[in-house]
Amino acid sequence: MSALITKSSGPVPVACSRRDTDAPMAGTADPVDLWLLLEAPGAWPARALEDGPLAVAEAAWLASQLQAPAMNHLRVRPQLIKQHRARSDRGRSLLLGYGGQLYQLAGADGLPMPEVAALIQSLDAGALPAGLQRLDGPHFFVCTNGRRDLCCARYGMPVYRALRDRFGGRVWQVTHIGGHRFAGNVLTMPDGALYGRLNPESCAGFADAVAQGAGLSLAPWTFLLPPGGAGGGGDAGDPGAAAAACRRR
Repeated sequence: MSALITKSSGPVPVACSRRDTDAPMAGTADPVDLWLLLEAPGAWPARALEDGPLAVAEAAWLASQLQAPAMNHLRVRPQLIKQHRARSDRGRSLLLGYGGQLYQLAGADGLPMPEVAALIQSLDAGALPAGLQRLDGPHFFVCTNGRRDLCCARYGMPVYRALRDRFGGRVWQVTHIGGHRFAGNVLTMPDGALYGRLNPESCAGFADAVAQGAGLSLAPWTFLLPPGGAGGGGDAGDPGAAAAACRRR
C-alpha cells in the first residue's frame, strides 16, 4: 500500500544519530516492491517529499500515482534523487526500480507525466512500454539528506563522492532511506538492496562485489534483503529473511 504525501506540520530537529556499531542491521528496513525515483535538484529540506523542491503540479502528480487504486497491492517507496552535474544536456530523470530491474523514463521533464500503474501493468504482462528504457549495470543511490539527519551528510557525502569518481552517472544522491545510525547508507539497483556502514575506504571492495553480482553476500553492510531476493514477492522484513542475512555475517 502506498503512503500519502502531505505537507509537514513543522520543522524536524536536525542532529546526528549516534553511530551504533553493535546494532544488527539485517532485516531492519521495510520491504519495497516499487522504487519511484524522481530527479529534483536543489536543496532538500528534512521532509523533502512534503516540503521540498517539487512544483505544485509535480507534487500533485506524484500524490495521484501513490493513491491510484491499481497501486494498492504494491509497497511503493517514492524518493527524490539528484547529481552534481549540469542538466543542460538532458531532461529530468524518472527511474523505476521494479521486479529486479531498473528503468528510466525518456523525456520525463515536465508534465504531463505517465500513469505509473499503467507502466507496471505492461511490465507485469512482459511488455516494455514505449519510452521506458531498461538500464544495465549497477546503480548506486547514496542517502545525503543532511537536513533530515546530519549523519546522512557527514558520512553519506564522502561515500557519494567515492562512488561517483568511479561510476560517474550511475551514482545519485537520494533522500532519506532510513537507518540514520547506519550511515553511510546506499541503495543499489537493480537488486533493490540497502547497505549501511559504508565509508570511502570500503567503497572499492563494496562496489566491485555489487558489480559482480555478489552484493547480497556483503553481510557486514546489508540491512535489507530485497523482497524475494530480487525486488518482488516475499517479505524481507520477516524474521526468516533477517536470519538469512545474519547467517552471511
